[in-house]
Amino acid sequence: MDPALGVLSIAAYLKRALPNVCVEVIDGNIVEQEDIAERVEADVVGFSTTICSYTNALKLAKIAKTRGSKVVFGGGYATSLDDVILRNNPWIGAVVAGDGEQAFALFGDGSQLESIPNTDGTAATT
Repeated sequence: MDPALGVLSIAAYLKRALPNVCVEVIDGNIVEQEDIAERVEADVVGFSTTICSYTNALKLAKIAKTRGSKVVFGGGYATSLDDVILRNNPWIGAVVAGDGEQAFALFGDGSQLESIPNTDGTAATT
């Protein structure tokens, strides 16, 4: 699946599952990193990463964490390196492997990490 379609699918799912939650999708291929950095502030911030976007996603994740957000990574690149990402980047709370719709809805609903599917609750640091 195209990474942008995966994020849009998650956003659509969240709007149905959690109608009172504000969902915003920001495309890092279109919006400048500085502009994204100014807007990254929410209870939960998620990144769908590729090998090309990974470094910028890490920088933005740090900013989000310092503003009090729970940070979640997903996408093919993050899925393949979940243990490495969590071990080397303590500001990332979890990596969602595979489909993220249900997992991200549970993050948004405040569920405990250990109960969220497609995440490694023992490796994650929230």
